[in-house]
Amino acid sequence: MISYPWNPWNWDVFVLVILALLALSLLVLGAMTAYFGSGKSRMVGVGLIVGYILSW
Repeated sequence: MISYPWNPWNWDVFVLVILALLALSLLVLGAMTAYFGSGKSRMVGVGLIVGYILSW
């Protein structure tokens, strides 16, 4: 077995990348829903965009 002098998993970076992808998906899905949706769907889209803003 090969022993590495360093740990190949940096958990801080891993968690930050997952959170950044979640925030980006909230922004994209919120913008698409707010633009293409109608009625209550637009409110959900705005809520997703607000979720994006709060996640940063």
